[in-house]
Formats: sequence, structure tokens, C-alpha cells
Amino acid sequence: MLLFQPIDTGLNNDGGTYTCQMIINSGNSLIASSQPTDTTLPVTVESLPPMTVDFSSVGSVEVGQSLTITCTITTVERLVVTPMVTFIKMNDTDMEMLSSLNRPYSITTDDTGSVTNYTLILDPVRFEDAGMYTCMAEFNVTGANDTNDPSTATYDYQEASDVFNLTVDFPPVIVTISKERDDTLYAGTPFFIKCDIMLDPLVTIPVTVTNQWTHNNTNVPIGSDTITEGLNMIDALNYNATLMFYPLDNANDTGMYSCNVEVTAPNSYMYLRNTSASANISITVVATPVPVVEIISMGIAEPGEEYMLNCTVTVVDRLIVSPVITWTKRSANNAISVPPVFMTVSNVMSSLYLNFSSLNTSDAGLYTCEASINVSQISMVARNNDTSNLPLEIPIPSVGVSRSKKNYFFAGSNLILICDISVDPNIDTPFIVNVTWNMTDQPIMSSGDFATDPNSMVLADTDRVNISSVMMRSGFNEYRSIVNFTTLSSTEDSGTYTCIVTIVPAPAYKYVTTSDTNYMNVNLTVTDPVIGEFSTSPNSFLGLETSCPDSDPYDNFTLTCTATKPTIVIPNLVIAWTHNGTIETGTVTTTGENMITTVTNTLSFTTSTASDSGTYRCTASITIPDSTDIATSEESIVAIRCKCL
Repeated sequence: MLLFQPIDTGLNNDGGTYTCQMIINSGNSLIASSQPTDTTLPVTVESLPPMTVDFSSVGSVEVGQSLTITCTITTVERLVVTPMVTFIKMNDTDMEMLSSLNRPYSITTDDTGSVTNYTLILDPVRFEDAGMYTCMAEFNVTGANDTNDPSTATYDYQEASDVFNLTVDFPPVIVTISKERDDTLYAGTPFFIKCDIMLDPLVTIPVTVTNQWTHNNTNVPIGSDTITEGLNMIDALNYNATLMFYPLDNANDTGMYSCNVEVTAPNSYMYLRNTSASANISITVVATPVPVVEIISMGIAEPGEEYMLNCTVTVVDRLIVSPVITWTKRSANNAISVPPVFMTVSNVMSSLYLNFSSLNTSDAGLYTCEASINVSQISMVARNNDTSNLPLEIPIPSVGVSRSKKNYFFAGSNLILICDISVDPNIDTPFIVNVTWNMTDQPIMSSGDFATDPNSMVLADTDRVNISSVMMRSGFNEYRSIVNFTTLSSTEDSGTYTCIVTIVPAPAYKYVTTSDTNYMNVNLTVTDPVIGEFSTSPNSFLGLETSCPDSDPYDNFTLTCTATKPTIVIPNLVIAWTHNGTIETGTVTTTGENMITTVTNTLSFTTSTASDSGTYRCTASITIPDSTDIATSEESIVAIRCKCL
């Protein structure tokens, strides 16, 4: 047997034809040896095929999963040397040998010795397992029996290597998305979408979590006036991202929102593959309805009462602005702003009160409560209003009628009927005091007003009766109307007089209504005055003689007539003498005392003649307009005889 350890193609080329010759030697000299017998064997020695090194893997490169990495070194069978294998891992910072990885591994060789497997078991895969794995194999045949004998060296050196880059995948990140609420979303209200991010507990290295919000596949712009973003770290494994709308805009914000999350390792971790995830949610934003405005009143109001108007405004919940509520009042053809008393505000309802401690007619009008919503960030304006009438009726005026005197209502005397009117002090808007005087249920007025009301009754002599225009008195809202009888009439003026009063607001104040009518009566009975203490003296002069220069003093005589009247009777008491029906002029004297006026008419004759004889009648009379004449008379007879010599 010819043994080659190893067979060589180098300096000592073992290739060729080999002859094996056999001679049988008997070992006995007596026996001759056999003839040589040989055989030949051609041997061709080829160079060693290349050694191969290959990596293979089974499993997942995701952190937490199981991965087996195998480096397979393949050589020819029966190689007299064992390849030297180097299995190392290199990462960003260091290099480690297989034995230093502190991970289970195995080295196996098949039966032929040509295949050797270096197997590294990563169960589970960790972040620190990431890196570049290198498997290098080499062998060197230096001589016979692996010696360095130069004379026998047939050098044959081979090396091979393979690289396996283990890029580790992050474990999946869990991303869930939710919205603040599920009710109807109105423009002008705040709202947020929240994205919860949870990392796998296997993530033990520092990482950076980022998120990008998209709206209908377009990035949500950073720095928007109405949308803000935030990313908060709760702990090492939990984050949340929020997309805040302040406020929502029905014109722009409806659609699909995506929370796109990326988890990255620092740049020093070259062999880590970043992970990402996303979650979607849709929202619909509707236009905000106009405010609901309602005015609540206390019902029928009267001047002087306390009163309140309550304007309630209801808006959608969570609106970022409060409604602006204003009160206006329209009265007398103009609109004015009315300051409220106090306001209450809740999330959805606001109330603005108008309180009147004591109503005046200037408070009457059409009240409008307007509520407006102005969300400037989204150029949204919504307004609505409600109206409420506050009519006020002028209270019934106070009416009192009096007479200028209590008694002695004589025809011919003066009398004033006085109607005093008091208007409620809460009437502070312009008004007209309408006064009508009735006598026995028939209207009366001055002659100048008769043309405007032909159905009214005018007293027979309107020159002696005058109804004044309404006059203001010294007190606030105090008025007076008078009926002035310059001379009473016994035939015309007796009756029941009524002062009828109505307060009428000025036409511009249409929310102030006319008062109910009030009236007051007074009875008047006019009587004729009496001519009192009427007398004439002497009653007669008989047997008088005519006067002579030397005669007895019966040549003169005096007639006196006296009567009285009440001084309050204005027409004169007329005393007149007649002589046989012809008026005689006498001397009239008038004196007044104790409400009695005395009138005396004296006829004096100093030189009597026969023609002075006759019947003298004294008549006392009072002539009163629109009344029966009052008269009385007496006679005196005077007889004058001629004197005989």
C-alpha cells in the first residue's frame, strides 16, 4: 500500500502511473522465487476544489421572535487538515467572537468531515443581536504529515468567508385612535382626536417616537390658527398624540384623519429596521345652528309696577365663544339700546334680564333681544332674535270737580266750575289731556268749538259761559279745566255738570295706550235772586198847594224809593220812577254792606206845580241774561191844588 498524506500536486507531484510488482519468494533456497508479476495504475491528482462558506437563517428577524443563523463550511472529503473557522459579530461599537455572545450555539460536522455547521440560536431575538455576522474559514497544507519540511512541502492554502447582516425589526407598535366624543360635531366647538401609541415591552433601547397627522391623505399643517398637535410621553413604552381643533370648522375639517407613527432608533443602531403604524378615523362637522332666542315676560304690565323681561339664549354645547346678547327698544320711531340688569351664563343657556323697578310709559315699546355668535377664527357669524311688546295703558286719571262757592247760586251771579285732574306720575311721555264737559249728559263747549262738533250743545248765551283750555297746575302732572259762568241763568244753567277726562298719548308713542275715562259730577240749581226791602215813601201827598213866594212850605215834596239785592248778583238793580207813565229822573245812590247792595232813587221837587200832580210809580228790576226778568213796583199819588187868594 502506498499512502499519501496528503496527496500532492505541488513540488512532489504525486500524479502519474504507479506500478505494483509482486514477486513471490519462497524463502527456501531450494525453491526458486517466482517470476515478477506487476500491475500499473495511472493516478491523476487534481487541485483541491474551493472551500465554500455560506450563511443561512431560519426564523424571524423581529425582536422577540426566534432566529437560527447557520454558517456552513464545505470542503472535500478526507481533507487531512481541519479548516480553522472564525465566527464573529460586529456592530456599531464592538466585535465579539461566537463564544462571547452569551447565546447558545453548536458546531457539527457530518460523517465525511467535509461539511461543518456553526449554528447560532437567537431565541428570542434581541436588539443587541443586530449586527454584521462574519464566518471565515481557512486551511493550510504545509508538507508531509502537515509538516513544514521544505523538501516535502506541497503548499495548498485556501480561505473563504461569508457575511450575514442581521437587521433586526422592531416589534410591532400598537396604534389606536379615538375621538373626544361621538355626538354631533358643530362648527365653533373645541374637539380633539387622540392617538394612543404603545411600544412592545421588548423595546429596551432608547427610541424616538414621531407622528404625522394627515387629513384626507394630506399632512395637517403645523402652526394652523385652529389646529394644534401634541405628542406626550407617558412612560418609556406609552405615548399619546392629540390633534386639537379650536374650534371645528364645518368648511374645512370634515374628512378622514390618520395618525401615522414611526419608531426610530438612534443613528448608531445601523442594524435596526425602524417600524411604523397608523390608524384612521373619520369625523363630520356640521354648521352651528343659529341661537335659539326667547323672551319671557311677566304678562300684562301697568305703570308703577315692578317688571322684568328675561331673554334666554340657547346655543350648542361647548361653543368656544359666549353669545353676545343685546337689548334694544323701539319706541316713538327710534331704536335705543337698553342696558341689562344682570346676566347668567351656563354652558348652553344664557339669560339677560331687564328689570324695571317701577314702570314708566317711557318704558313701553317693542323690545328686541338679539343674540349673535361670532367665531372669528373660522369667520362664522350666526345671529337670531326675538321680540316682545311691552304696551302700557295710561292709568285712569284722578278727577275732582268743585265750585267756586258753596251756595247762593243766584241767576246773574258768577260761578266757576273747577275740574282738577291728576295724571299718574309714571306717565313721563308726551300726552294730551282730553276734557269734555257735559250738562245733563249733553256735551257743552264754547262757541268757537261748535263748528267742529255740531252735535254738542252750546248754552244759549255763550258769551256768558266759557270753557277754558286745559291748564297746567303747579304740581307735576297736575291739570285743570274750568267752566266760567259770568252770569248764571235760572232757565239755562241748572243741571248736573260732568267733567269727563281721558289721557291720550302723543301719536308717536304707539305702545302707550289711551287711559280709560274718568269723570266727576256736580249738581247746580240756579234760582232767581229776590229784590228785598222794596219801599216807597211817602205813599201820597194830598192837598198840597202850589208854591208861592210867601206861601206855606207845602210847595215842595220828595219821593224816595229803596230796594236791595244780593251783592253777588252782577246785573244792576235798577230803580226807576214814572209819572203818569213817563220816566222821571231821580237821584240814584248805591251802597253795599254785608253782601247786600241797597239802591235808592229819590225824586225831589222844590217848586211844585199842578202839573206835578199825578201817579208816581217806582219800579225795581234786575235784568239777567237767559233768565226771567225780576221786577217789583209801588205807586205814590201826589195831588196839588191851586191856592186861592
